[in-house]
Amino acid sequence: LYPDCVITTPTMINENNELTPSGGALMEKNLGYEALKLEGDVCVDFPMPAAILFRRKEMINLGLFDEDLFIFFPDCEIGRRIQKNKKSTIQIFDSIAVHTMGTLKIKNKYKNIFFRNYYFTLDGLIYNFKENLHLPHLRKLKKKIPNYIIKSILNFLIMKPGKSVKFISMILAYYKFKKKYLNKKSF
Repeated sequence: LYPDCVITTPTMINENNELTPSGGALMEKNLGYEALKLEGDVCVDFPMPAAILFRRKEMINLGLFDEDLFIFFPDCEIGRRIQKNKKSTIQIFDSIAVHTMGTLKIKNKYKNIFFRNYYFTLDGLIYNFKENLHLPHLRKLKKKIPNYIIKSILNFLIMKPGKSVKFISMILAYYKFKKKYLNKKSF
């Protein structure tokens, strides 16, 4: 039916039978991340990897999922590679899957905040680095680091540890990325 299709993804709904994102536009297009209201199958830039079907040989040829990305950007990265290879990802209208988006299984509130912010920041930097799009993101984050340090201390002192953990996680993600991916001369 779709000879250039590498991945198909179902139309996702939540437990209230409402549409949730199943895929969408690549982040660099700045089009947001909303559920598509569709009336038939549609080509998307990337799949939601919670439930996908793929052509094994095509995925192996593409190189599978990028192991440097942990949780937030592997879907966008594989979608980008699929497009570069002039292939497609299709969201199938008549295939329905229930998916509760964005719910981490980490019970400890502060670990949950750390995990979400650390990996979203780190994966975002790595995702953009792979296409040499990272410098604006990195410079913006670098400017915010002194502010984040102050905010983390102040929030800790005024008994808002969740906000303190959020800022600390983004600071640590910045330094982890810088140490692993950049030499001292490149930034």
